[in-house]
Amino acid sequence: MPPVVPFYNADGSYNYNNPFEYAYLREGSKTANPISDLKNSTAETINTVVLGNFYAKYSPIDGLTAKINLGSNISHTTQNYFSPSYTALGLEPDGIGGIGNKRVEILLSEFTLSYAKKIKDIHSFDALGGFTYQDTKMNLLTTMSAGFTNEDLGVDNLQDGKPYGSTPILSGATRSKLYSLLGRINYSLLDRYHLTTNFRSDYSTRFAKNHKWGIFPSLGLSWNINDETFLRDAKTLNNLKLRLSAGSVGNQEIGDYEYLQLLEAVYYGGNVAYRVGNSGNENLKWETTTQYNIGVDAGFLNSRISLTADAYYKKTSDLLLSIPPKLGEENNQLVNVGNVVNKGVELTVNAIAVDRPGFQWSLTGNIARNHNEITKLNDNGDIIDGVEILRVGESLGSFYGLVFEGVVQTGEDVSKLPTSPAYTTLQPGDPKFKDAHNDNHIDKNDRVVLGSRQPDFTYGFSSTLNYRNFDLFVLLQGSQGNQVYNLLRRYLESPNDAYNASDVLLDSWTQTNPSTTVPRITNVPLSSELDSRYIEDASYLRLKTLTVGYTLAKLPFASKNIPFKLRFFGTAQNLFTLTGYKGYDPEIAKGIDLGAYPVARTFTIGASITF
Repeated sequence: MPPVVPFYNADGSYNYNNPFEYAYLREGSKTANPISDLKNSTAETINTVVLGNFYAKYSPIDGLTAKINLGSNISHTTQNYFSPSYTALGLEPDGIGGIGNKRVEILLSEFTLSYAKKIKDIHSFDALGGFTYQDTKMNLLTTMSAGFTNEDLGVDNLQDGKPYGSTPILSGATRSKLYSLLGRINYSLLDRYHLTTNFRSDYSTRFAKNHKWGIFPSLGLSWNINDETFLRDAKTLNNLKLRLSAGSVGNQEIGDYEYLQLLEAVYYGGNVAYRVGNSGNENLKWETTTQYNIGVDAGFLNSRISLTADAYYKKTSDLLLSIPPKLGEENNQLVNVGNVVNKGVELTVNAIAVDRPGFQWSLTGNIARNHNEITKLNDNGDIIDGVEILRVGESLGSFYGLVFEGVVQTGEDVSKLPTSPAYTTLQPGDPKFKDAHNDNHIDKNDRVVLGSRQPDFTYGFSSTLNYRNFDLFVLLQGSQGNQVYNLLRRYLESPNDAYNASDVLLDSWTQTNPSTTVPRITNVPLSSELDSRYIEDASYLRLKTLTVGYTLAKLPFASKNIPFKLRFFGTAQNLFTLTGYKGYDPEIAKGIDLGAYPVARTFTIGASITF
């Protein structure tokens, strides 16, 4: 509600008459009241989880062990909500409420046989083989009604309303099974040369008939170079290890029955009708990621300084992704869209700066650089999903839109500027966009890649300091080069009467204020496409954790025979963030910011006792 409209009437009741309210929050003379929403709308989620585990093992001979492990994870979630008629959600349907119940059962069985053998101090060998079985079942039931004659009982009186929506009653059940054969062999020679091989074959019911099996082998080698005779007497270098590995893993984390075309029942015109609920894909198969890695671990000056460095090449084949529907279709479809390559390096350095009685100080720094690139799309064409594009040569999470080139000024020759469907005749104050297609017309064909949510590199730094009874821990983390689509900013800088507006609009173009960055205010949208104004650099450095503590090691009531320590500490998290990003929080998971709640700044005070 705007500040000129009171939340309450003179008699203290809620004011439901806001003459400035946008149409979708208005029903006749009624409008929603945000304070009433907070007070009267209810939502509750209750989640009950029961975990169980049983295992038994038996060793018939030395080194041979048979093991069985049985586990279960049963969860039951109940959700209910109710919004009376004078709330934003309940305004149009004259009150709305619903209840949902979901039960998930996961049963896991593992059967393994392992053997270990050591021959003197030269050979060390162990092997494992086994079978696992996972059964996952889900049951769902929801109901929704609206238009109540009595709202006092809320969700306890849903039968007072009428069925609401296309699926006022929804019930369903799914089931998936995963069968796995696995094997592993470890071999060590002189505790210096190490070999690890793994083999896994998985059968998943989530994939189509001819694609249920996946085979995923791996091989790892390592060499403790510091144990070689030519390095045993090294004074500076006390640890050096070389690691090589190659292997593949599979991904089957998709919904059940995605490969089937399914119908769903809906209410239409008071009758039950059927529509396609899932498009299906009979070619759906495992997503496979194959990775090659080379790494080095090193320690210097009796491990006062140590580092770990890795370089990797990771190729994901048959990437599973939900793509927008094709012409004539209604639903997204899950497909194996193509291949994606990630390659990069990671470096971690640890240093003990001070190590003496009463004073220890250690530092850790890390940096990682990853290059993400789509190398193949199975349909050999771009896939545009909203404001993002999948294109060979680009990265996942690439933003796709128009390039903003300023604002038309008074006296500018508009005949030389490209036209647009939003305004066939340009005038001063209108935005200008790059004619990337070179046809003197601005439309979808002029969209280009504007950036990506993939960072150039990420980094972190921590410091642990102990001085006498005091301790201090600091953790910083950062990201550089990632970009975010600030969708909230776009909404707030677009003149409308649906929600609040940014003070940036005070600098909009006028004859007396010829702005080159903020177009004129108009009730006609000047562009419906994403443009480069709202793709922002979201690089940041954040103080993630700061902990200060003090330990009392000697207490008058403590026993001399039992070590007793009492530590008091205070921890602050997310104290500050250095960033040029204009939104609330640059750390946006999927790169599109619609006003997501920022990470909370928290303060904790506590005490711990050890004895």
